[in-house]
Amino acid sequence: MVNALEEQKSFTIKDKCALASLLTVALHSNLLYLTEVMVVLLKVLMQKNSNMQPKLPLRRTESTVEKLLTNWMSICLYGFVREHVGQHLFLMVSAISQQICKGPVDCVTEKALYTLSEDWLLWQAPDFSSLRLKVLFAVGTDGGVSEPLEVGVLSCDTVEQVKEKILSTFKSKFGFPFSTSPRDACIEYEKNGTFIPLEEVDASSEVIGEVTMLNTLKHYKVSKSFILKGGFLRGVKLILVHEPIQYVIQFD
Repeated sequence: MVNALEEQKSFTIKDKCALASLLTVALHSNLLYLTEVMVVLLKVLMQKNSNMQPKLPLRRTESTVEKLLTNWMSICLYGFVREHVGQHLFLMVSAISQQICKGPVDCVTEKALYTLSEDWLLWQAPDFSSLRLKVLFAVGTDGGVSEPLEVGVLSCDTVEQVKEKILSTFKSKFGFPFSTSPRDACIEYEKNGTFIPLEEVDASSEVIGEVTMLNTLKHYKVSKSFILKGGFLRGVKLILVHEPIQYVIQFD
């Protein structure tokens, strides 16, 4: 059945991954039979690639059996990972994520300058510089603020990426997520008494041919350290202050 489906030209890689997941869910209670099915499919795959270099098979998840093998290993290693190496893997993934965030990440394709995968490498990276945001959250109604929370961002970060980094740092610092998602936040800045929203696409966005560029901190000329002030609840304003411009993040 698997071979018949894969021979169809309309059967995409996404369909192959979905089929492997369905087979895993259906047969995971009978791991012995699932293993036999996987071994048979692996033999067929190796016979197809007998004239190719031995390193090419299993290099990419382009067939049903490759995805099935990934799922099978996840099931077999679940207990070991949970009891022995889970914490170390978490720390490794966190370290890799932090390293990726130190360089530009394409907001559309999610390709990054600092990545371990060549397929996800951002070949043409824009010029960028590191910025530090000092975030102060309002405490109570008497104007008190919390201790400063430093958030590292890049000048090439889009508005959505900045909000994600602020909320991610908040979660890492306090141990629980902020009550508002990045997409529910609206960033505005005050100029001459008028509030102008900071959006990824607006009337000031740069247009190259038929492509509209997403607005970044560099686009809004944010080039120095800023202070972010706000509160924990929905409906309050998070104010990013820097003379002579005042930035406001509104959580609705």
